[in-house]
Amino acid sequence: MNDILFGNNNGAVIKKLSGRYFKASKSRNIIAIIAIVLTTILFTTIFTLGSGLMDTVHDQNIRKAGGDGQAVLNYISDEVYNDIAGSSLIDRIAYTKAVSYRLQNPGLERWRSDLWYMDDTALEFARYTPTTGRRPEAEHEIIADTKTLDALGVPAQIGETVSLTYEVKGKLYTTDFTLCGFWETDSLSNIGRLVVSKAFVDAHSDILTYTYPVDNDYSGVVSAYVMFRGNGDIEAQLHQLLSETGYTCDTMGGSKENGNYVIARVSPAYQSGALINGQSCHADFRPCWRRVDCRNRVFDYLQHFPDFCHSGYSVLWTAENAGDNQTADQASNQPAGAPPFLDWYSHRPADWIFDWPGLGSVPDERNELYRRRRC
Repeated sequence: MNDILFGNNNGAVIKKLSGRYFKASKSRNIIAIIAIVLTTILFTTIFTLGSGLMDTVHDQNIRKAGGDGQAVLNYISDEVYNDIAGSSLIDRIAYTKAVSYRLQNPGLERWRSDLWYMDDTALEFARYTPTTGRRPEAEHEIIADTKTLDALGVPAQIGETVSLTYEVKGKLYTTDFTLCGFWETDSLSNIGRLVVSKAFVDAHSDILTYTYPVDNDYSGVVSAYVMFRGNGDIEAQLHQLLSETGYTCDTMGGSKENGNYVIARVSPAYQSGALINGQSCHADFRPCWRRVDCRNRVFDYLQHFPDFCHSGYSVLWTAENAGDNQTADQASNQPAGAPPFLDWYSHRPADWIFDWPGLGSVPDERNELYRRRRC
């Protein structure tokens, strides 16, 4: 360092003084350096783990919901689907159609399974894309998860015959399908899926008619799962989509009495601020009443994270009324089944602590049935 006034170079002196000062306080300086390094590592670890935790929680919520998609339209007809599918607001949309919620095969008493048609996007969203084999194409081809095949007594091998007896609109049908693909059952799944081809649905369009508003029968109902373009408030985008296509939902002030009413919700895995402000990722998507649990605070996840990762998730409609879903559901004004992506609900003991006060928001006559179904 050159002194401007006298031209002295005092760099060597400063270096020497600095070295002596460091040696004089060697222990303190080493501790300070170690503290700085450890603090840096600590904060890096916290932010890394925090980011990983949020990603894991989001993925767990998607799996519990049964699949991806920012918004869902439930129990709609093909006409409604066609009206919304072409909107410029939509980036991707998944199409599913229920064939039967009532399979009568032995072995399915304790492992509930449903029969659906799903397009390629729906299979991807639901993570049902076959890991072995391919998606069904011919009329009598079918794919299924491995646990369902095991319950049916069918070996998980391509070309095996899957004989199903199922109810549609009050009538029993028996069809022999050929297994063309399968995937491993998700560890969080408490329900099975069998997926038929588009050719099968087209060939049986006469019985898979949309009659849900009249008889609450789920055979023939369509569910659409939407990913919007860009970012922003998902609920606002959903409202804009419905408004532009001439429909309304309960969060827009609509009701069942409206001729253009549809059941539409933001997916629980995409509830805004779910992890930060206490909003839940476990919304109830049933049309007759709505409740939101407030247990997704960061502290709750940290406290119960191991349990969260390893616990099972039970279907809303349990084995207790599996044999007579329709009777029990009519008594409580609840649907006989849930859409394919929305069948899971946590049944950890800790949930009762968080959920019990919330039962006060449910009409009294439904509390007992709700508690019984959650057990």
